[in-house]
Amino acid sequence: MGGIAIYLGFTSSMVALTPPWEPLGWIMAGGLLLVGVGMLDDYFAISRGARFAAQMGAALLAIYGADVRLYDLGNLSLTGGMLTLGMLSVPFTVFSIVGATNALNLIDGTDGLAGTLTVLALLALMVMAGLAGRNELLQISTCLAGAVSAFLAFNLPSAPSRRGRVFLGDAGSTLLGYLLACLLIASSQGENRMFAPVIALWLLAVPLQDAVAVMVRRLASGQSPLHADRTHLHHLAMSAGLSQQRTLLLISGKGVLYITIGLAGWFFGVSALALLGVFLAASFYYLWWTHCAWTTRRFLGRVVCRRHEGVDSRRSRKDRREVTTWYNLPGGLPERRRGDRRGCTDRRGTACEGSTSAPHARPPLKAAR
Repeated sequence: MGGIAIYLGFTSSMVALTPPWEPLGWIMAGGLLLVGVGMLDDYFAISRGARFAAQMGAALLAIYGADVRLYDLGNLSLTGGMLTLGMLSVPFTVFSIVGATNALNLIDGTDGLAGTLTVLALLALMVMAGLAGRNELLQISTCLAGAVSAFLAFNLPSAPSRRGRVFLGDAGSTLLGYLLACLLIASSQGENRMFAPVIALWLLAVPLQDAVAVMVRRLASGQSPLHADRTHLHHLAMSAGLSQQRTLLLISGKGVLYITIGLAGWFFGVSALALLGVFLAASFYYLWWTHCAWTTRRFLGRVVCRRHEGVDSRRSRKDRREVTTWYNLPGGLPERRRGDRRGCTDRRGTACEGSTSAPHARPPLKAAR
């Protein structure tokens, strides 16, 4: 229900704006489409094609209704001039909005992560809008940040009570990605643009890098880039034994670092080509780093083991008291999915961190107390 709550809270607060931002009505119509389709997907698991069609429809509403369109990419031409898109303006804008929407949806894998990254990007927008005198963007960013912050009070892993917890779902994650993309495009285009389009990459660096890295790994392994798996950064951190709180702090800290670089580049007038080069270098390093982590099964000095995922959750504490089951991994190496952590092995058959037992031979496929 988180997406519905954020949509209603943001819409009701925007009604009080004076004067209202005229294009916002078309953007919110696209947001309503995504919330409706996301609710259907949360409850009935609709097809992937229907979800993409809804996202493209929302993007077209923003383009033709609100004129939220990428006409250029800033001063990225080799001669230092403006790199205009021309006839590619509409398809590139649709690709950008749909890509940002799905990137934030993919990063929503642990409590509070997507909402926290959204609030951080909105805070950066508020700073730039306030310094640039763009009151309409400042108001919109403030209202959306307030709605998401109220949601986070019931979604963060450190919430005081499990009773009454609220989650984003596809309706909420796609809505946040869509609204962020529209705000960033509107802020980076036109004669009164607030920042260069490359700054938007730094504000959404964490979900964009994670989404691209995951899809590259899937393609490299012969799978579809849309194939669901558990190889995101938050999965890697929790497989290394980090709790949800520490995972959230780690990834949020990375987001703060990227946003700070983007704000510094905007404030000091760093060239768009330099900012793009640094961003691409950081993205390639992230791809290499996460690939090495999944290959060597080590992350920040910890052994990556599937058994560690969610180790601090109530369900996992119960699992350690339940029946231990074995299953065969590729290559015939066993791993304990449930049960005592001391019997856990990683994908290479090596005992995980904290294990007191040696690698086990292939056990019989039966349950044992």
